[in-house]
Amino acid sequence: MPITTDQLLHIHMPKTGGLWVGRVLLAAGGTKVAGLRRHDPHNAVPDEVREGRLVFGTIRDPWSWYLSFWRHLRVGRDGQMLLRQLGRGDQNFGPFLRGATDPGVWCRMPDSLTSGWWDWPVGGDGLYTETFRAIYGEGGHGVDALIDTAQLTVGLSELLGIDVSGFPIQNRAADRERDSIRHPHRMYEITQGAEKVVRKYDGEMAHALGYDGPFSQLRSPIRWAHDSELPARWRSVNR
Repeated sequence: MPITTDQLLHIHMPKTGGLWVGRVLLAAGGTKVAGLRRHDPHNAVPDEVREGRLVFGTIRDPWSWYLSFWRHLRVGRDGQMLLRQLGRGDQNFGPFLRGATDPGVWCRMPDSLTSGWWDWPVGGDGLYTETFRAIYGEGGHGVDALIDTAQLTVGLSELLGIDVSGFPIQNRAADRERDSIRHPHRMYEITQGAEKVVRKYDGEMAHALGYDGPFSQLRSPIRWAHDSELPARWRSVNR
């Protein structure tokens, strides 16, 4: 759920390192916003909670996002059925990716499987793009800053004003050896057309955010909403 400190408000987009960010903020004296769920969008937070705080979230490139989502479903307690639905009976990465990027497939998953994760109006893009829009608003207008997950400790240290590099990074799906994916790039190399599938459905969002390809990172750890290099709809939000 959203977490606040005296100066910050964190909104959590799934599969972008948000659980770790939340643990750091709580350890630094932050508090959870009562009555909200973990992945509630920016506009679910009351105005009085937002007021006076810098609102931020975390992002990652769509290629690694989908791979992380697949791994989560593969090892998660309740993910197997959703994984089969998205892959149309096949739990391998390729079929999953085609289902998770194609709105004609992923938007038809029953609420009982998605736990309300994507209960929002559906456009014509992949689940990554639609999740970003739902959590952070069209063009990210609902947040002031976005931290690149690939540079998470540096970015969060800058926002908090303290060094958090010593705070242990944990990912429940990756902590166990049997669950780890040793060569993430290889998953796309052996799955024919997988990289192009992501570019087709989520390439526009990836480009707007500044990701130039699979497993890339932003030029700076923090993407500010007023950055002059961003589209006009981003610059409308003041830091």
